[in-house]
Amino acid sequence: MSQRKIFIVEEDLGFADKLKAFLKERPQWEVTWFATGEDAIQSAHRDPHVVIIDYHLDQLKGQGLNGIDTMKEIRKIAPEAHCWFLSGQQHYGVALQTISEGAEGYIIKDENALVEIGKILDELVEM
Repeated sequence: MSQRKIFIVEEDLGFADKLKAFLKERPQWEVTWFATGEDAIQSAHRDPHVVIIDYHLDQLKGQGLNGIDTMKEIRKIAPEAHCWFLSGQQHYGVALQTISEGAEGYIIKDENALVEIGKILDELVEM
């Protein structure tokens, strides 16, 4: 099976490094990390299979795109991408907002986040 592309759009370098290291154990995925939504959008023509997006992307620059706007722009270019949100926000309202805007799901950034991401990716590989 050929590799599938996964974009990680995460401004927290420490968490992004943990996620990249975790995903190296899954050779079926070609992982690309972006610190900003704008950078991910510029590469969306590479047709990612999965995009994991931090909800609060705009905190790094203060004026950058947030996660929802990033997802909307990526979907214009790569409409088949599976988009999942990742955030420390534990409010149901935030999760519902991301899903109502088109995300497939919402993962809380905690000690179980990597396990949840692994489960999601394993299911997508089987599709």
